[in-house]
Amino acid sequence: MESVIKLKLTLDEESQQILEGQFRICNWLYNRLLEKANILRDQYRKAPSEDIAKVLYTKRGLRNLIPRMKKEYPFLCAVHSSPLKNTGLRLSETIQAYQKSRKGIRKGNATGWPKFRSNKVKPFSLLYDEPKKGFKIKGNQLSLSLGTNKEGKRLAITGSLEKSLEDFSDHE
Repeated sequence: MESVIKLKLTLDEESQQILEGQFRICNWLYNRLLEKANILRDQYRKAPSEDIAKVLYTKRGLRNLIPRMKKEYPFLCAVHSSPLKNTGLRLSETIQAYQKSRKGIRKGNATGWPKFRSNKVKPFSLLYDEPKKGFKIKGNQLSLSLGTNKEGKRLAITGSLEKSLEDFSDHE
């Protein structure tokens, strides 16, 4: 069973702005992927195709568009690959939930087709889902690895957690 620990992270003003930029970039990516998904959905409705279905209706189809998008939009490289990858996966999960809802497979409330996200309503979260990849915790210090700058240098920010994770080891 997974356990969730929520801790307050304190960042300096510059790091906060950098992190907010990361949220905005992931939000932008989500909206561009959704734009592409909407186009593919219309194309699929007109002429069903296995190639379109592989992108639109599979778990990794939209995520697999991201490396090409990074070449077209180099600013995407400023975000670590994990949050970028997870942006595509999260959109695909929503589309799959919509499909299951339409077919009556999914229990509970009906799920609608995904909508575009606004930066102003709710910031996009950064999901680092692979252990020890993209972040480090030492004591009460959290370092987040970001993407790279134009020169290819890895970017990172560091902040202070309200408690050390070791404080929670007694409760396991």
